[in-house]
Amino acid sequence: MCRICQNAILRSKQVRWAQPTILFFDPALVSATRLGRALRRRPSPRQKRRDVAGRACSFGRLHSTLFPSAVLPSAVLRAGRAGSGQDRARFRGERRRHGFSLLEILLVLAIIVTLAAIATPRYAASLTRYRADLAARRIIGDIEQARLGAKAASTSISIEFFVGDNKYEIPGLSPLNGSSGSYIVELSARPYEAKLVSAYFSGDAELIFNGWGMPDSSGTVILTVGSEQRTITVDGETGKATVQ
Repeated sequence: MCRICQNAILRSKQVRWAQPTILFFDPALVSATRLGRALRRRPSPRQKRRDVAGRACSFGRLHSTLFPSAVLPSAVLRAGRAGSGQDRARFRGERRRHGFSLLEILLVLAIIVTLAAIATPRYAASLTRYRADLAARRIIGDIEQARLGAKAASTSISIEFFVGDNKYEIPGLSPLNGSSGSYIVELSARPYEAKLVSAYFSGDAELIFNGWGMPDSSGTVILTVGSEQRTITVDGETGKATVQ
C-alpha cells in the first residue's frame, strides 16, 4: 500500500461524516496535483510492477472497497488511463520485436538458393565418381574371389561378361544372398548404375582361372558412369586386377 493510501485511511478515522455515501477529501492532504505527481513518477528498475498504472488501479480498488459511493479525483482517473495506454503500447512493441520482416525472409531465401546452386553440381559429380569407383571395386573383388576359389578348390572357375546386358556371371559360385542359381552382378542396377563398355580377354569376354589360380590370358574391362570411366586391367601372369 502506498503512502498516500495509508495517510488517507488514518485521516479518515478522524473525519465526521455528514452522509454515509459521500467521502470528504482534505485539500491539504489529498490534492489532485500531489496525487497526479506521485502517480506520474517513473518506477525504479527494482519496482517494475509498481508503475503508474498499477498504483492508480490499486488506489482505486482500495477506496472503492472502503467507500463504494466515493468519487475519485479526475487526476487519478486520467493517470490510470494514461498508464494503461502506455502499458498496451509497450506490450504491442514487445510483440513486434519477435517477428521477422519480409526483407529478412527474402534475404535468407536468396542465400539458401545461392548455396544450393553452388552445391548441387558438386554433389552430382561426387556421386558419379563414387558410383564408378564402387562398380570398379566390385569387379576387382569378384575377380580376386574367383582366382582364390579356383586355387583353393584346384579347379577351373570362369567369369563371363555380357556387355550388352551390363552384367557378368560366375558359374558354379553361389550368390551372396544365399539363393539358388549362379553368381550374377547387374552393373546397371543400384547402387552402381554403370554401363559395361567392353570386356576383352584374348578375343573373347570370358576370363578363366585354372586350378593354380592362373588366368588363361590378360585383358581389360571398361565401364562408365556418366562422364566417369574406369578401366580394370588383369595381369596375365599373376591374375591380379587393378583399376585405372
